[in-house]
Amino acid sequence: MEEFNMDEAIVTLYDENGDACEYEILDVFEFNGSTYAGVTPYVEEIDDEAPIEVTMLKITEDENGEELFSCIESEEEEQAAYDELLRRDEE
Repeated sequence: MEEFNMDEAIVTLYDENGDACEYEILDVFEFNGSTYAGVTPYVEEIDDEAPIEVTMLKITEDENGEELFSCIESEEEEQAAYDELLRRDEE
């Protein structure tokens, strides 16, 4: 898996209906043998008063070695990844 590059911190993701949304990648990290990304909807102007909506995604590879962002199916795994994101942010 490639090293995370902050220059490419905006990604376009597609929902189940094929609708595109831009997300800012907050962090990518290895945890418990998997790779995770914390993302938030991309906005051009940040409102320091508004809470940040964070979504945790798992990064996997398809049969061609292409990286894929996928939903985390287990609530426990998603919470553990989110807790690790918070821990890393405090460092």
